[in-house]
Amino acid sequence: MVGQHGQESILYAYASRFDEIKEKTDPLICLLLKDVDFKKIDNYRYVEYIKYIMVTRIEDGEVENFIISNWESIINALFNCVSDLDDCESILEIFDSYDIDFSSYSRKRANSIIIRSNIERIAEQKTEDAISSEKNHLRSEYDFEGLKDRICVYRSVIFTKFGLEDYGFDEDYYFDGIDEKFFKCNVKNEMKKKESILKLKIDDDKNFTEKDIDDLFYTESKIR
Repeated sequence: MVGQHGQESILYAYASRFDEIKEKTDPLICLLLKDVDFKKIDNYRYVEYIKYIMVTRIEDGEVENFIISNWESIINALFNCVSDLDDCESILEIFDSYDIDFSSYSRKRANSIIIRSNIERIAEQKTEDAISSEKNHLRSEYDFEGLKDRICVYRSVIFTKFGLEDYGFDEDYYFDGIDEKFFKCNVKNEMKKKESILKLKIDDDKNFTEKDIDDLFYTESKIR
């Protein structure tokens, strides 16, 4: 029996040349797929490899018949391998390719649990990344509300696309410690950075005028 890593390498090699040789290799690809323990695959690269094989199969060939007969176990395995939203959308494309209704698949409780756990994992990571990259630029309640709105809309798009409700967005958890004091601290830190830049500009350019200084700090004076 070929090991998991060996299967991955072989699947990749055949996937990359599948258009040329798919008629001759359809039975071999089918044998390789039968040798894969879909409950154990854990590499996101499988999503692309297997997706390619699934969507370029020969109609009514051995690969297609195997995939349709094992649809749920294969799709569930792919969902467990996803690392980002693009991977998830690739799975939706597979459903379109086979003209299989995603909502019928997702209504089954076992499948729904797998979908939700992986979509929530991706949504949580995206939420944390967005907050981490933007929170130090929040200077007012207005900025703060804008960030929350953008995150809510983004999460809604993700969950709606997969027929799910978003139950995991806890504002108190994600935005703990972000308040008026936090905004003022951000403003002070930004001012310090600009002051450092200003000092360098003045040192480099003796013609740097008082008006240039006023222009540089005009935006900050409006915030205060």
